[in-house]
Amino acid sequence: MASIRILESMFQMESITHGWMPVSRYQEVVDDFVKSYDEDDDVTRYIVLVNCGASEDIAGVLDLAKRQNVCVIIFDS
Repeated sequence: MASIRILESMFQMESITHGWMPVSRYQEVVDDFVKSYDEDDDVTRYIVLVNCGASEDIAGVLDLAKRQNVCVIIFDS
């Protein structure tokens, strides 16, 4: 997927720590988020969703009202 290759290149050039997780269901997004999110961490976390997110209320699914240090960016047609 071209968009992932572009993001990967940008992150590497800027030395941004990142990871990728291919998903096929929203439950996989939630499961991965819960595994990697630390309630006590004050660092702002960014989640980039490529080709998913347009049909669901991501803020509700990830309960972002309780997580002020999380920013979700959605790229979807």
